[in-house]
Amino acid sequence: AGTQFLGAFATFDALALFLLALAAWLGVRSADCQPWPRAALLITSGLTLAAANAVTYATALFTPVVLVTVALAAWRKRGGFAGLTALPPVLGSWCAAVIAAVTAGGQQYWLGITSSTLSRPHSDVPVATVLHSAYVWTSLILVLAVLGAVLATRETTRGVVLPAVLAVAALLAPAEQARLHTTVGLQKHVVFGAWFAAIAAGYAMARLSRVDPGTGWAAVMALPIAASTLFGSMGQATGLFKVWPDAEAAVGVLRSAIHSHPGHYLAEDYDVEAYYLQAEASWQRWSSTYYFSYQGGPTGTPSYRAAIDSHYFSLVILDFGDTGATDTEIVADMRRAGGYYVLGRTGRFTIWASRAAAPGR
Repeated sequence: AGTQFLGAFATFDALALFLLALAAWLGVRSADCQPWPRAALLITSGLTLAAANAVTYATALFTPVVLVTVALAAWRKRGGFAGLTALPPVLGSWCAAVIAAVTAGGQQYWLGITSSTLSRPHSDVPVATVLHSAYVWTSLILVLAVLGAVLATRETTRGVVLPAVLAVAALLAPAEQARLHTTVGLQKHVVFGAWFAAIAAGYAMARLSRVDPGTGWAAVMALPIAASTLFGSMGQATGLFKVWPDAEAAVGVLRSAIHSHPGHYLAEDYDVEAYYLQAEASWQRWSSTYYFSYQGGPTGTPSYRAAIDSHYFSLVILDFGDTGATDTEIVADMRRAGGYYVLGRTGRFTIWASRAAAPGR
């Protein structure tokens, strides 16, 4: 369901998944090459992995999975020493690219990484809810992947650990978000782990096919997968899509409101508004309810309060979604500061406007 959901949008998540898969593929393919081509592929794998991390910071969680997968692939083909020597080129090029990106981006870039990924605030969603949601979205692949890991223990060849590593990848995002007690972005993040787990699931199906060389087993395996896709995943993907509020009406109101309220604007997912209203206002004039620092001050609540007190924002668009607690604080700050009024409501969106002129506008 998550793959179908991500495939419906032109967002960074699909690109990050592609780069993560490409990094793993390049590393695994290097095991079949001669020394120099192998080194080139391993270095390229590390650079591609760093690119995936830059596109979506959450993919850094799967960096160890790629490294272990590449090492085990080399070990399976060429022995333990080859597995060890495969790591330095991948890890070295990845580290070099990450350090270069952080250095070039500067303090604000590093602050963005830490605030959105490394130091994400905890929420209050029960652990059972997080794990149940993740299982609903990945159940078939996860069950088959675990089966593949169990069947691999019966093998006597090298690399029998690989299916287990791939299966564990499907558990990383749910475990991390269970630690944070949040389901924000979980429907996207489980897809990254599911890509690895799908390989272990494929291994399980290949092992099952050895039981009977006839055509009967193909139908036995195909039917539940087809049924799960048609009657489960497609409905789940539609449900995930409808969770997001329809911004069309809100954008229509904002198109005229921006002309009568020039300045800076605050919105939860401002990239939607900024994209459709780029002719009316540049994206630099938009701020998010996920992260904000006013005039170099402390991030979060103090900056929102200070900006609202000075009427820095001409328009504030709230839908009480992923940052509902922050949205509630912002509404309280606007009422306390005065000079803000509700310009309009469209669906889940409430648009507030400032009556006062911000300094330097």
